[in-house]
Amino acid sequence: MEESTTVRRHWWVAVLLGLAAPGAGQLYTGRARLAAYIVGVFAALFALFWTAIPSSFAGFVAAFGAPILLAWGSAIEASIYAWRHSEVPRRSYHCWYVYVGFVLAFTLVSQGANRGLLTVIGEPSLFGAYKPYRATSGSLEPSLMEGEYFWVKTARGATQSDLAGQLGSIVVVSWPQEGEGAFIYRLIAVGGQTVAVIERKVLVDGREIPQRVLCSVPEADSGELARRSVETVGGRSYVVQNFDSVEFSRNTDEATVPDDWFFVIGDNRENANDSRTRGPVSNDNFGGRALFIIWSGDWHRIGKTLVPTAAIEASDYCPPVTK
Repeated sequence: MEESTTVRRHWWVAVLLGLAAPGAGQLYTGRARLAAYIVGVFAALFALFWTAIPSSFAGFVAAFGAPILLAWGSAIEASIYAWRHSEVPRRSYHCWYVYVGFVLAFTLVSQGANRGLLTVIGEPSLFGAYKPYRATSGSLEPSLMEGEYFWVKTARGATQSDLAGQLGSIVVVSWPQEGEGAFIYRLIAVGGQTVAVIERKVLVDGREIPQRVLCSVPEADSGELARRSVETVGGRSYVVQNFDSVEFSRNTDEATVPDDWFFVIGDNRENANDSRTRGPVSNDNFGGRALFIIWSGDWHRIGKTLVPTAAIEASDYCPPVTK
């Protein structure tokens, strides 16, 4: 009996294959060239995570959304094609094991390449040179609230000149003596600078970091008034908060930060276990710089930048009743 020159295609199979691997639905419907194009475009879009594009919130949304739209779009397109062309010309690759192999190869190559490259260029992550983190404490309130997820440009260590150019930024660090885990604090001094904390005043190189009071707000848990002020380090401004009714228990005598080390401190000054108690951080234990919030219980805060700027809007930190 002569073998049929056509094969029957089912729309639901095309959808499942397309969702499993971009281009698999097109392969199933007999369009290998289109499948190859889709795989190439998907790889190019995935490579955006190794560029500077995701360092902005708009770029982050685009880098995430474009591959997802392509994957879903290709699956839908394959299902529509199979619905309209239930019979397609038989191809040599129309075998179940070819489809399974395509999906497995796509998964292994994409994940393997990702993991292999990241072993060399930075922190292990599914997102190239970037990584999402979750704030597990309120040490950086009000800039970053506990439970919020934020986006970080990762690094494996940093030079002293690199860190000097990031003074005032929120950074991810680790203290090996504390065991595994990442911590987030504000970078305020690098090797060779002196730091002292006296009665809520932070002094770097003998000069008090200037503060400009914005307002006082009731703290969510205790109800005590938190005084929020603008602080400026290295030309970068951010907001800190202090509790005037709480004894400031983390004073430190003036000390010089060793070369190839740096000093970090929390914005929520009475509720941050930072370099005042843990000591400075080795440059080798620098993990990256925070960029913006990617998820929050308060959807208005999604996309909020964590990169300090020269100007601070009081309305972002002070409810109308407290102004």
